[in-house]
Amino acid sequence: MSHPNLAGALTIVACLVAVSSPAVAQTCPEPVPYCSTSPNSAGAGARISWTGAPAPEADNFHLVATDCPANRTLLFFYGGTQISAPFGNGLRCVGGGVYRLRSTKTDANGMANYKVDYSTWPAGEGAGAWVPGTTWNCQAWFRDTAAGGSGFNLSDALSVQVCAGNGAQECPNLAYSGNGSPIGGITVPHDDSMIVTGDFTFELWVKPMSDLALGGTTPGKYHVVTKGWGVGLTTFGLGIIPAGAFPAHWTFGHEGPESNRFFQPHEGEVILGSWSHLAYVYTSNGTTGEIELFIDGVSIGSGPFDPAQTQFDGELAIGRLGSPSHVGRVFDGSIDELRLWRTARTQAEIVDNMHHSIPSYPELVYYYRFEDNGPPQVLDHGPNGLHGTLHAGIFDAADVPPGFVVNEPVDCGL
Repeated sequence: MSHPNLAGALTIVACLVAVSSPAVAQTCPEPVPYCSTSPNSAGAGARISWTGAPAPEADNFHLVATDCPANRTLLFFYGGTQISAPFGNGLRCVGGGVYRLRSTKTDANGMANYKVDYSTWPAGEGAGAWVPGTTWNCQAWFRDTAAGGSGFNLSDALSVQVCAGNGAQECPNLAYSGNGSPIGGITVPHDDSMIVTGDFTFELWVKPMSDLALGGTTPGKYHVVTKGWGVGLTTFGLGIIPAGAFPAHWTFGHEGPESNRFFQPHEGEVILGSWSHLAYVYTSNGTTGEIELFIDGVSIGSGPFDPAQTQFDGELAIGRLGSPSHVGRVFDGSIDELRLWRTARTQAEIVDNMHHSIPSYPELVYYYRFEDNGPPQVLDHGPNGLHGTLHAGIFDAADVPPGFVVNEPVDCGL
């Protein structure tokens, strides 16, 4: 499976970028999947994965279950030995003294996430404590009455070795600097997997330095991330409405009449020179639906949104409007952790995942981290391999979102 990597940022600025404190990458041994999963009412079988480092000092290790039935009780449990024995509608893969973690519930997409708590029983004290040097075997159990049989099932399993320290080594953060170039940015060829027809969540960290595009006085509208430019000159994307009657504010949707876009002039104000996390969550009710904007995990408003606005076939452009031939359309600022999901993420899911890198969940359309790149290639860490091309810029050390945590071993010699 794919796991998080070194945190970086895409930075497009008119001058050289400064060097910030280095980020960190996981050096604990990777957890090892084992055992088999069994079909459930949601599909071929539930899977267990993880984010973070299994180190008490890091305090960021999460167990993650996917491909489970939606909205069902689920709990993670762990033990000291590995077995394979029929249990319910599946296989029990964990033996020895078994410890249950607090129960939770799968979301509408059949996913559950649990942060291991090192401060309380059982992981924090007693015979089941997660202390450096111990190895624990973990599995997810969940209700599945729709499948019949025993009415419950299990995921595959994961062997986790707990490590000392904060589970990390220091590595430089990487960013993209346009160095003032009017043809900077990243482009990704269109692929049908980019088309989203139902619920979606578009999220990223962004740090605008100006509400105007590089290369002149062109308003910054739609110059952060765009899709579809060149297909009838029709564009969908995220941009900035420059200051005027209202303060500069974020806008999301179709280029054209204001009725085709979603924006909140007051609550969605752009803060120049500061990192913000934006998440646009669209929930479909058939032919139309509602979109809600979260800034730094806080809902600032919602409104109607036409999903047809996302159905453009042109290339994806990150940090600019359209292809490099459109001179003077480059976003003046920084971008990090750009993710598009085929699901409407909850506020809790947004907050829980905005401060650290994540695995390659099957619900992701694309996921750009902007760090482990070999220019000119920019890697997509989602399941579809939608890699991009860097234009007229360099990757360099730069600042990243405050408090961001990285969770995967990397080659610091990048």
